[in-house]
Amino acid sequence: MHNASYLIQSRHSVYYFRYPLPTGSNKQYRLSVSLGTKCSKTALRYSRALQYHTENLIDQLSFGTMKHADIVEILKTHFRETLNKIKNQVDTEGCLSDNNIKFFKTHMDMMPQFERDKIDCQEEYLIPHEQTQLYKSLQYIMQKYNLDFAPDSSEYAMLKKAHKYAVRNMHQEALEYSQNVHNYKLSTDTTNSNIVPSDKPKEPQYTLSEVIDKYLDEIKERLTEKTLLDYHHSLSYLFDCFSKNKTINSLTSEDARQVKENLRNTP
Repeated sequence: MHNASYLIQSRHSVYYFRYPLPTGSNKQYRLSVSLGTKCSKTALRYSRALQYHTENLIDQLSFGTMKHADIVEILKTHFRETLNKIKNQVDTEGCLSDNNIKFFKTHMDMMPQFERDKIDCQEEYLIPHEQTQLYKSLQYIMQKYNLDFAPDSSEYAMLKKAHKYAVRNMHQEALEYSQNVHNYKLSTDTTNSNIVPSDKPKEPQYTLSEVIDKYLDEIKERLTEKTLLDYHHSLSYLFDCFSKNKTINSLTSEDARQVKENLRNTP
């Protein structure tokens, strides 16, 4: 017996709930659960409840829906580690060997052919699948990042194609890094002779003494002689903390905190 509620009946008349699981490949997997009843009405009720919860769970887990962007991020992480190892080798031993440079350039030169003829790296169409370097690399990446892609799945196809470009980009960056080993300047002069002098006038650099004298001169008409003298004595305290010739523009927030601390500790 089979119906839309995913019910089947065993040879012992016990009802089972069987639900096809999405796998992203051509292989078929089914969830099979005994409902423990021979009553069709009870089995139908159990089946509908299981169907509802199973579909919700599958929606949450999103089986077989890994995005291309997610696969690219995994490959970027993987080959970034390899690129860093190459860079460390270049930093220690100098530029890449002629053999490595030739291999990297050959791989990059073959990319247009791969696109035009829709073939894979390492001339895979001439070599048994399990023996190709591409296959070994894909298997290593899937194992390292806990990916379970069936060979005939869409995710595996995306991984296979994205892998080709990740390798190309890594080779390109490695070559550029190696070439820059010899591209350095001998001069330590950091000045730039091409900088055009600015016509903007420089701000005047007033000293602490000048600013205090100017301030007292501006307010003296509004103060009594005694009050003006008190102001003068109070502001002169700054000369004990800083030089009279210290410029206003050079004062910092740390200087202000230091003055505040000195005043707090003054008897």
